[in-house]
Amino acid sequence: MRPFLDVTLRDTKGKDYVKLSYKSNTSVYDDEDDYDCFLTTACVFHKGLPDDCHELQTIRFLRENYMRGTTHGEMLLEEYDTVGPAILRSLREAENRKEILDHLYNHLVVPSVEKIESGRYQEAINYYAGYVESMKQQYL
Repeated sequence: MRPFLDVTLRDTKGKDYVKLSYKSNTSVYDDEDDYDCFLTTACVFHKGLPDDCHELQTIRFLRENYMRGTTHGEMLLEEYDTVGPAILRSLREAENRKEILDHLYNHLVVPSVEKIESGRYQEAINYYAGYVESMKQQYL
């Protein structure tokens, strides 16, 4: 279960009519919860940030506006659809998963966002992909 869920209702012309937000009191990182989400999402939820936080919006911008539609970008995204959840399932078993998520936030998410914000899109992609590759070696 995600700790945040936003639903936007739109009118017949597609304009936002009302936004409904739900926040669970249950942490997404409790053992009984579903842990099959992606690394950035797991990190920001661990930090208590919402699904529309700056970090997620920035990385989603890169994904949708720079990676989608390119052969290399689509290949990386397809692999990550499998690898990201698998890494998180492995992390779920770690006794120090909270520390790992803090580390990932500070050393994966924040530097990636900084690169994107400065327009260094390919560098951000390479950095994130390299980090995920090293995590595959460690956690898969």
